Amino acid sequence: MNQAWQRLIEDGIPGNMQYRVQNNTGEIVWVYGQTFVEKDFNGQITGYVGTITDITYIRDAEQRVEASEKKFRKIFNDAPMGMVTTSLTGQIQSVNGSFCRMVGYGAQQLPSKQFQELCHGQSQDFNQLLNNLVEAELDKFVFEQTYLKQDQTLLWGNTTLSLLRNEQGEPLSALALIEDVTETKKAVQALAKSEQQLRSIFEQAAVGIIYIAKEHYSLAPNPRFCEMLGYSYDELTQMTMADVVHGEDFQDELFLDLLTNKQVCISKENRYLRKDGSVFWANTTVSVIRNHQGEPVDILAIVEDISERKQAAIALKNSEIRWQFALEGAEEGVWDWDMANNSVFFSSRWKSMLGYSPFEVGDQPEEWSERIHPEDQARVFQAVQNYLNGDTNIYQCDLRMRCKDNTYKWILGRGKVVEWDEQNQPLRMIGTHVDISDRKRQEEELIQAKEFAEAAAITKSNFLACMSHEIRTPMNGILGMLDLLKTSPLPPEEQSQVEIAHGSAQALLKIINEILDFPKQKPAN
Repeated sequence: MNQAWQRLIEDGIPGNMQYRVQNNTGEIVWVYGQTFVEKDFNGQITGYVGTITDITYIRDAEQRVEASEKKFRKIFNDAPMGMVTTSLTGQIQSVNGSFCRMVGYGAQQLPSKQFQELCHGQSQDFNQLLNNLVEAELDKFVFEQTYLKQDQTLLWGNTTLSLLRNEQGEPLSALALIEDVTETKKAVQALAKSEQQLRSIFEQAAVGIIYIAKEHYSLAPNPRFCEMLGYSYDELTQMTMADVVHGEDFQDELFLDLLTNKQVCISKENRYLRKDGSVFWANTTVSVIRNHQGEPVDILAIVEDISERKQAAIALKNSEIRWQFALEGAEEGVWDWDMANNSVFFSSRWKSMLGYSPFEVGDQPEEWSERIHPEDQARVFQAVQNYLNGDTNIYQCDLRMRCKDNTYKWILGRGKVVEWDEQNQPLRMIGTHVDISDRKRQEEELIQAKEFAEAAAITKSNFLACMSHEIRTPMNGILGMLDLLKTSPLPPEEQSQVEIAHGSAQALLKIINEILDFPKQKPAN
């Protein structure tokens, strides 16, 4: 104020200013003062003329506007959502920090751009929206907009566009509020993709899938389940699980257990009834679908047709029964070793062979190994190992097994591996036991008879050797004397008698030689 008076006095320059004064009531008011210089005809200052206007209400209004602008600027700058002001032609005027962070631009980079430059792809025409707001005199537009960030990635924004107007309602500029919904959009897209994938799985699955209403167990099946039962979708939606599950297999309490958290998941084999009245076996897995609060919404059942597997199992069981019956009919005991689970099936004949009833022998391998005679164990275990190592084509071994009465029987054990895993490791080995005690006794008796015969032959040989000397020596003496007599002069009658005696002696010696030499002769092949 002093400077203004100084210019007025020294330079004669009129002045105006705003300043505060105290009125006659003691109230401080704002006034607008104007001062002019009065001069005479010679240009000399003769005085000063001034006016004062009360502008308190104007200053109050300006202060309110300034406070409002500060408040708006603070909201604008601190808002968690992006805020952009533009001209009515779409030129960016100002941006807040949130929007800069959203799109990756600096605050000084954006005012040189048209807002439309930030919009991506098949987006709304920003300038057209502005024109629509102005012409239609609408309050705002709310739309979803894709923005191109500085790093060329996309930002999904939920955008509200409105006009800033003066007191007369004339549009001055535009304000865009942008809420970053990129993560929400991605989540929605991921959810939509997941739902599509689940729908594809539901529609194209090779197993039956059913949504079951928790109140009355009505069905919402997939095409495969309809195909399994031979019903149409519309027919099955009018039915419940009780209508399609075999009466002997349906258990209503299982659903109650699931819904009351007594069980998390149930898997069981049961029978289903086809539309044509036929029955098929399936493996059914049932669980509960729950909402975010953990409350049950629906029941989900997955149904796998196991008819072929069931029939194969029955056929295998019948086959096993047949070969087991055949083997046991031949007095052979059967054992079936599940090597993966280390358990053994022993047939009734296997047990009775050792004097046990069917319930006196368990299913552990020790039921076999601990009954082997101690002197045979190492040899038997080695025979098994040699077979498993591939050194022999079959396991076969004679062994002694302890019976219930603590006596031992001779057993012929045989077996082969019938199932292998992908690593060529044995999974299952089947074999038989045959009681060979009688054969072993016969073999022992034959050995004893052979030993006796060999001893008798030696005794006989010794006897004959002795007899050969005792008999041949006198006969040779007799023949020698008869030879002398033959050379002696004898009357014809006596000479004839000597010839007869000599011939008879030679014949007798020949017979004796044949008798004594007969045991030495080997039988012809």
